[in-house]
Amino acid sequence: MKNIVFFFIVALFVSCGDSSKTAENSTLADGHYDYQFVQSKDSSFMSLDVKGADIKGSYTFIPEVSDGAVGEITGTQANGKINGNLTFTIEGSTQTEQIVIEIKGTDLNWNRYQLSEDPNTQVMIPDTSKIVDTQKFVLKSK
Repeated sequence: MKNIVFFFIVALFVSCGDSSKTAENSTLADGHYDYQFVQSKDSSFMSLDVKGADIKGSYTFIPEVSDGAVGEITGTQANGKINGNLTFTIEGSTQTEQIVIEIKGTDLNWNRYQLSEDPNTQVMIPDTSKIVDTQKFVLKSK
C-alpha cells in the first residue's frame, strides 16, 4: 500500500511540472529559423529572423498547380504568439494580411482566419473568432 501511495504522489508531482514552460508562454530565442508546412503536394516555407520581440522574415507558398506566393513577414512576439503582417504577391497582385501565429515549442501554428478588408488601409484583418484552418509549420533548421 505504501508503494501505491508513493507512486501516486510522485506521479502527481511530475504531472504538475513547471507551468511557466507551457506552449502558451513559448518564445523564440534570438536567431534564424527555417520552417516548412506540407499539405498534399503543396508546400509553404517560412524563414524568420528573431531579435528580442522583433520578427522579420520571408514566406513562400509553392502549390502543385497554379501560381505561388512570395512575401515578407514583420511582427512581434509576445505571450506565445507572433502578431504581425504578411505582405505578399500572388498572381501579380500584392496585398497585406494581418497574421497571428502561435509558438508551440519549436513549431509554429499559423491560424488562418476569415478575413475582411479594412477600407482605409487595404489590409486584410482577421476575425480571430473564426479559424478557417491551422497550418503547422515544423522547424527545419535553426
